[in-house]
Amino acid sequence: MPSGINALYANTFYECEQLECITQTESVSFIDDEVFFGCKKLISLRFADNLTSVGFRSFARCISIKEIYLGNSLSYIKANAFMDCENLKNIILPKTLEEIGEGAFDGCKSMISIEIPHQVFVLPPFAFANCSKLSKIL
Repeated sequence: MPSGINALYANTFYECEQLECITQTESVSFIDDEVFFGCKKLISLRFADNLTSVGFRSFARCISIKEIYLGNSLSYIKANAFMDCENLKNIILPKTLEEIGEGAFDGCKSMISIEIPHQVFVLPPFAFANCSKLSKIL
């Protein structure tokens, strides 16, 4: 991705089914709705510490994604952001996170554990629904 891009707006890579990786995401601070929706071959993503928001269904149905690093400035994960990321095993939620949206991790069947930051005071409906291997919440 060209350096200097600081926002990814709605549907930027919607259903780019052959997209496997994106590099140079250091300047991205905002991910809008459904940006990576249905990118079935996307395996991992790493964002720098200036990412503050992940939009509605922004990574939904990225069925091959195994790990995501969201940086240390993230405040919001909107509804269904990681819905049906069935191979997502590793995601570290930063201590700056304040809000997890409804159904944010619904259907993340490979997730074993999750650490919820202290600033998150409410877990909305279906936040971790259908996470059949989830056995540890910290």
